[in-house]
Amino acid sequence: MDFDIELQTIGKVGIFIDFEGNRDEPPVILGVLEQFVGRAVFMQWVLDPLFQPLAEYNERLRVGSLADVLTHVDAGHVASTPVYAWSTHEQQVIEEAELPPDLRAVWSNRVIDAKVIAKRWARTTHPEFTPVRTAGRGRHTLDQYLDLAGYTVPRMHGAGNTGSRLRSLRTALEKGKSFSQLTPVQKAKWTNLLEHNRHDCFGMARLVELATS
Repeated sequence: MDFDIELQTIGKVGIFIDFEGNRDEPPVILGVLEQFVGRAVFMQWVLDPLFQPLAEYNERLRVGSLADVLTHVDAGHVASTPVYAWSTHEQQVIEEAELPPDLRAVWSNRVIDAKVIAKRWARTTHPEFTPVRTAGRGRHTLDQYLDLAGYTVPRMHGAGNTGSRLRSLRTALEKGKSFSQLTPVQKAKWTNLLEHNRHDCFGMARLVELATS
C-alpha cells in the first residue's frame, strides 16, 4: 500500500499510537501517526535504551522516553484531539509509567480503544464476520479487522512475529553488537518489525475512518 496515497482517504484529525514489545516487559518502540487537516506525520520512537543505537541508521526513528513522546504529541495538538490505540494496553502502559504530574493528568484515561469502534463497525457492516481466537493474542486481533477492511499487509510485516524478533535482536545487542555488526537476517527482523508497527498505525487509522464516516 502506498501510504502517501492512503493518507488522502483519511480525513479525520486524530492520533494513533502503537507500542511494540515483549509480553510483561516495557515497550521497545512506540509508533505515532499524527493526522492534521490535510497532512499526516508518522514517527517511531525507540524507548528502550538497549535498542536506541539502532535509531541512528533510520531517519524516521527518534530516541526518547515515553514522557518525551507524550510531550511532543501534546505540543502539536489541542487537548481534545482524539488518541486511539488497539485495546487498552497503551493506556495501561501510560498509567503505569513514571511521568511528571502535569503530563500524567493530561494523559489519564485519554486513549480511546479503537477495537471497540471496529467491533461495532463490523457488526453493522459485516454481520457474517466471526473473528477467530488466536493463541496468545485473543479473538479480536487487529489483523483480522484489517483484512475485513481490505487493508493489505505484506506477510513479512504481519502479526505474530514481534516477540521473537525482539528477543533475537536483544540477544545480539546485549552482546555489544552495533547495527553494522548484525547479520542480514537480524537487520531484516528490525526492518520488518518497524514496518509491522507502521501498518498497525495506518491500518488502525483506516479502520477508525471507515467506522466513523
